[in-house]
Amino acid sequence: MLVSREAQAAGSTIKDAATGRYLLVREATGDIELTAPGLGMVTLKEGDSYQFAEVVTDLRMQITNPNATAVTWQLEISNDEIKPGKQSVQVNTTSIIQGANSVTNVGERTIPAEGNALIIAAAAADTSRTLRLSIKSDEPGGVYLGAASIAAGQGGYLEPGMVDYVDCEAALYAYNPNASPVVVQVLPFERALT
Repeated sequence: MLVSREAQAAGSTIKDAATGRYLLVREATGDIELTAPGLGMVTLKEGDSYQFAEVVTDLRMQITNPNATAVTWQLEISNDEIKPGKQSVQVNTTSIIQGANSVTNVGERTIPAEGNALIIAAAAADTSRTLRLSIKSDEPGGVYLGAASIAAGQGGYLEPGMVDYVDCEAALYAYNPNASPVVVQVLPFERALT
């Protein structure tokens, strides 16, 4: 939040209210005096900052120009720390989270003993994808998940009887450290990003 005055008259006091924890004097052509309940009076100049012990809501403050000439000033008050020379930007966004609008039937993937194999190819460009990965509990062991060169002890690990959901648009491979093949079930949920 920015509070400012152009050419506040010498000796005059204005009242304002703000909410925040951090205060920075972004601009001041002379000293200004800030008075607020529980704060007392603080003299500030350009570049000075002040940190309250906690976020103060509806801070009733008085700003006095103690100089013999008019002063132009600008204060920034924020819940987040402000540092001199940095600009503060406040952005409001609205996000719409949409689930998948496409499910593809993919056959089980058998990962050879002590080998690696492709579980699923990369998603199409401009497609968001979540994978449901599982290994039935009667399989001989788990597999490591990762890139084409995945090996034991790398990437993520999927155990027998486990189900995991992974957001992954890239190709996904598995390495089987076991002496027997392991079957992995894959179900991709996708949404075209338009």
